[in-house]
Amino acid sequence: MKRGEEDESSELEEFYDDEGITWKRWLVLAAVILMNMSVAMVWLSFSPVAYKVATYYGTDLIVINTLSLVFIISAMPFGIVVIWVMEKYGLRVCILICAWSSCIGSVLRIVSTVESLTDDAKLLILFIGQIIVAFGSPFGTYAPPKLAGSWFPDSQRTVANTIATSANPIGMILTGLVSPLFQQSESFYDVRLMLITYAVPCVVAAIMASLIVTSDGPIKPITTGENGVPKVWDGVKEVSSNGMFMLLAVCLGTGIGLFSAFATLMEQVLCPWGYTDTHDIYMGYWITAEAILIGFFAFTIYPVGTEIAAECTYPVGTGTSTGIIQLSGQIQSVVLILVLSVIGQPMDPVDVIENNSQCHHNSTATGDSTEEVTLDMRIPMYVCAGLATLVSIILAIFFTPTYKRMEAEKLHKKELYQRRMSHSPSSKNISSESHSFENSTFDPSPEVAASGDADASQTIRGDFTQL
Repeated sequence: MKRGEEDESSELEEFYDDEGITWKRWLVLAAVILMNMSVAMVWLSFSPVAYKVATYYGTDLIVINTLSLVFIISAMPFGIVVIWVMEKYGLRVCILICAWSSCIGSVLRIVSTVESLTDDAKLLILFIGQIIVAFGSPFGTYAPPKLAGSWFPDSQRTVANTIATSANPIGMILTGLVSPLFQQSESFYDVRLMLITYAVPCVVAAIMASLIVTSDGPIKPITTGENGVPKVWDGVKEVSSNGMFMLLAVCLGTGIGLFSAFATLMEQVLCPWGYTDTHDIYMGYWITAEAILIGFFAFTIYPVGTEIAAECTYPVGTGTSTGIIQLSGQIQSVVLILVLSVIGQPMDPVDVIENNSQCHHNSTATGDSTEEVTLDMRIPMYVCAGLATLVSIILAIFFTPTYKRMEAEKLHKKELYQRRMSHSPSSKNISSESHSFENSTFDPSPEVAASGDADASQTIRGDFTQL
């Protein structure tokens, strides 16, 4: 970068600081991180201990699995509403809706452990609490790109978006570590203590969001042209006709779907090979270690993708592009979970015994008897690996976006800088000096005059003019 461009960039950063970007942005980011992390933990809190929770509530495993699926299913029709609310009422409203719905829902889940209630009443209250959190969760998962664009300068935007977005998968990993810890004895699992533990960060996040997030952010969207930022539904139509964005939305949605499917089916993948709930703790540690090693690259795929989506769909709001990507991921999550469950192959009874399978909850009725069925999930995992590879190749070859927002911001920055410099006394002095140089006559040196090199004379004149 040239010296003049560096000076202009530093001057521009000072201008933005004067416009209201302060250290408060980091507190807002912390509140959103805790909120999204706690929502993810509520989502998958039962997955690592599904057998024990099913026994506690007097129900079967399918019902407990539905508690996780309700998050994905409810987000699909609610996603469009979230897009509209975010663009219509702003970021702060969405953060508060997500924070307080997770707070209320997680506390209501604790009520489901009251001993005087019947099993049906406990299960009903548990589902109501889970659904309340599920309805509010899209307001938080759609927020990071909007948060980064409204609270952080462009030099920090990708970092902020990456950190806020990574809170959700980190919360999923923590669930695998925390849920199995409440096994008090071989025959007793403390469901109430588990629910209280997961409710605490939800309550703290709601309080933080209410006290810290007092506005939508100091940075307002840059509008270009006569129409500026399109309306919500016009924006949805515009991005839907954007081929590059739709390719990105499908590919990123596949990644979200694969991650959600594996998180939901992880126990079914492991249990045929003798892994118990206790082993889920070690698997959680392994995933955590793996995340440290490759997470720098893996966790940044989604936030970087949402940033690129905002670039190629500009001037449509970031809530719209992020919402469509999330909607694509949720639809593919449901499809993948159903398809992967169907293509699992029944294991031979001899292999079940040899592998010490722990999947004794899967059963199918055949006539008057009940036969236990254990599914080998290796083929579904091969399908996941092949699908991930195919999507990566397609994205690498065919995705060639235009960075519209970046170009608009460069133009906007240049206009702001020139406007500020035009009102600066020092710039006026420099302009007057430059004007006097331009109007003054300049006699070249005798050597230059003797050589008759008009170009050299013009070059020297230009150097003085640039002063």
